[in-house]
Amino acid sequence: HEPMLLDEKNGYIPSRNIDNTEYDNENSDRFTLEDGRKLNISNYTQMIHYQTNVVALIQVANWLDYLRETGTYNNTRIILASDHGRDVKTISELTYQDVGLELCCPLLMVKDFNETGFKTSTEFMTNADVPTLATRNLGFTAKNPFTGKEINMNEKTAHPQIISRSF
Repeated sequence: HEPMLLDEKNGYIPSRNIDNTEYDNENSDRFTLEDGRKLNISNYTQMIHYQTNVVALIQVANWLDYLRETGTYNNTRIILASDHGRDVKTISELTYQDVGLELCCPLLMVKDFNETGFKTSTEFMTNADVPTLATRNLGFTAKNPFTGKEINMNEKTAHPQIISRSF
């Protein structure tokens, strides 16, 4: 929750004195997406969030490599979920009336048993889907231990969803 400027040329590490000028000049294309669109990284807040996300995903990749090396990757269901995104306006299509809707786009990645990688989906998902994703196809009906109700995603399609900001 507290991103910071990192030393990119030395592997995205924290440092007291950071000067990424040379790295920025040599790697100016790193904000260009595969489809040619560009991330808007034009201020300090956008940069520290970008760098923090990069270093977090590097560590996730290291962990996934470790699971492959130990032979546990294939027989493991992996779910990565963050609690929220950030209103930093790095993706122009996700800005509406000066609100960065990236705030409403937390990380949700799922790799199921025996899958070889992650796929991108445009299906409407929320982090409230995680219990269903975690318990699906395990050979039993998962129930909420407090309410006794079946764990499922039915509520999100039962009616229009409301997205709100409380600050």
